[in-house]
Amino acid sequence: MHKVLLVDDDSSILKALHRLLRTLDIDLYTANCPDDALILCGEHQFKLIISDQRMPNMDGTELLEKVKDLQPESTRMILSAYSDFDAITESFNRKTIHKFIAKPWDNDKLRFVVKAVIQADQHQVESKQVDTLGLVDFHGIYTQCDEMLNLFDMIKRVATANVPVNIYGPTGTGKELIANALHQESPRHDKKMLAINCANLTPELAESQLFGHKKGAFTGASSDSDGLLAAANGGSLFLDEVTCLPLPVQVKLLRALQEQEYYRMGTTQTIPFDVQVISASSTSLKQAVESEGFRADLRFRLEVIPLLVPALKDRGEDGLEIFKLFIKQLRPTQTPSISKETEVCIRNYPWPGNVRELFNAASYAHAILDGNTITPEYLPKDIQLSTQAQSAAPVNKATPAAPLEKEHIDEALKKHRGNRSKTASSLGISRMTLWRRMKQLNM
Repeated sequence: MHKVLLVDDDSSILKALHRLLRTLDIDLYTANCPDDALILCGEHQFKLIISDQRMPNMDGTELLEKVKDLQPESTRMILSAYSDFDAITESFNRKTIHKFIAKPWDNDKLRFVVKAVIQADQHQVESKQVDTLGLVDFHGIYTQCDEMLNLFDMIKRVATANVPVNIYGPTGTGKELIANALHQESPRHDKKMLAINCANLTPELAESQLFGHKKGAFTGASSDSDGLLAAANGGSLFLDEVTCLPLPVQVKLLRALQEQEYYRMGTTQTIPFDVQVISASSTSLKQAVESEGFRADLRFRLEVIPLLVPALKDRGEDGLEIFKLFIKQLRPTQTPSISKETEVCIRNYPWPGNVRELFNAASYAHAILDGNTITPEYLPKDIQLSTQAQSAAPVNKATPAAPLEKEHIDEALKKHRGNRSKTASSLGISRMTLWRRMKQLNM
């Protein structure tokens, strides 16, 4: 039975938490002060520590920093008001805390978060079931690349943290699918996830879409509108291309996130809301701030957890394997084969449009295919021309390095306890090269 420690200087809060969680299959411990909590951490190994933030002599984030040294494998969570957001953000970035629940908490959400922590190992196994092509399917996102698998694990960790997440990466990498995965893994999965693309919106339209408006608030406002924050209440709101949000609306969004309330255009009455805000951008918010098109204070509200989605060209064999999967989905009853020349084209093409372009290429091949084999002529012209240009480039006749043998890789993996990044570094190759060689050797 997993042990869970509750820390709060208010006895009534401890009793309420104990009543809420005692029906779960866990062993509960309580402490009225940080010093007592540290003593208990010296005596017991806890799966989860839930601490209040504001306590005499030591804040919750300070306590959990000490707990991190004592029990690095534990999951650490803060219960606090949003007024402590800055300290909590800093602790998240230092990986001192893993999860945050705002006071006053929602009982169902808190129980969900605790159950998710207790069952984390089981969830990890379930999410890595593979299909017949050797791809992991995670809420409709397919991969066999270590970097993407690490991203999936990160999504599962932060989905229950109840803090804003920013997803950034090149166009076409599937940022909206990542946002949906965050929503599905969160306590809000049974509520709505609504999305808005912030590109090309006027300030009036963006404000109206987010916060709603009263009839007559602006020209063309012929009726009342509640807005997306109201419609998504209890669920998630996805702000795509958030760096394009007009500056006047950035100010109002910042205030809403700080105060957890907003007002509709044309009114002065504030409306509280409870929404998980997920944003996405083609570049990092830091870059957007540096180009003076985005507010730095809003960046820190939206980017508590940044998630980078790698480009398809950096994902090893994913391009080819996902192309095969798309073809299989498009032609489930009579799936055509793919020629070796076509495989070379797909491997060598840089895919500037990423997975979106890959799907378009598969759809193109499916639409014009005449026969049972996809040869290069059935790929879009851009891909054919790119491959031809690479073939015509001067060949480097330098003697290639001898390929790594299985025993060398085995020895390095054992030395570094299976850590692929350290193994690749010690062998003088990239992690992706190591991954490819291991696949060639059926390791």
